[in-house]
Amino acid sequence: MGQSITLVGCGDSWTWGTELVDPATCPNPLNYTFDLQHLPVNVEYREQHRYLKLFADSIGAEKIVDLSQGGCSNDTIVRTLLYWLGDNDYLKGRDTSNLVVSIGWTNPERKDFYNNKKITVRDGKDCGWFTLYPNFNHDFGYPELSKFHEIYVNNLWNEEEYMSRWVGQIYQIETLLKNLKIKYVMHQAFYHHHVGLLSRNFKSAKNYTDKISSSNRSIWDAIDSVRFMHKDDPTTGTFFGYISNYVGQENIANIFPHKNVHHPNALGHKIWAEHMYQYCKENNLL
Repeated sequence: MGQSITLVGCGDSWTWGTELVDPATCPNPLNYTFDLQHLPVNVEYREQHRYLKLFADSIGAEKIVDLSQGGCSNDTIVRTLLYWLGDNDYLKGRDTSNLVVSIGWTNPERKDFYNNKKITVRDGKDCGWFTLYPNFNHDFGYPELSKFHEIYVNNLWNEEEYMSRWVGQIYQIETLLKNLKIKYVMHQAFYHHHVGLLSRNFKSAKNYTDKISSSNRSIWDAIDSVRFMHKDDPTTGTFFGYISNYVGQENIANIFPHKNVHHPNALGHKIWAEHMYQYCKENNLL
């Protein structure tokens, strides 16, 4: 590309690198706990072995701006990217020719709310934004928020809302990036209602695009099917689906070694990073 490249990485735990730990610190995968990630040796291991770093190396990026957050929603991904672009004057005409944005979209059912109690912490600061996971029953530590979770799940959690929001977010961010002349590539990290993921049977993963309503279909069809990797082949085109299909069902434990949690190891990240680079190269995206 002829100049210093900055790779901006957006996504959830699959981008951040959850569960990427040095095998020497966890010789028995059955003993894995999230606490292992905070060991200094594993912080370095994660940063060096996640697909974001490997992809950056492949495209010759000299700088990585990591906007990923474990467990976040697509609401968070959109908001964080917009804030970063605004804070760095890219919304005011600053030259974007050295930027490459990589987005790994997450589960559309996750949704953000802002709470005055500021119950979460981001970057060491109290934060009012929190992510609600309809699929799971979380203990917020505040009875009123637990009640809100119950009300939301029973009355407001539905495909029409979250699929409309997801399709709209993709279209809006894509339109913005194109208007700003920012090179980008995006993909779906995972999405199969946790059925395929929890059973480790990728063949049982559902085609999430089947859930797009007729009112959203024209928006979905307008989304760039090249810059959104495997947009119309979601079962094996997600990060999860691709690496699972790559190794085969009989070898699935080779990339998902930890039985009680569900993120890929270094091999899985390597497979996806190489695929991303070849895909971008073949489609002249960079």
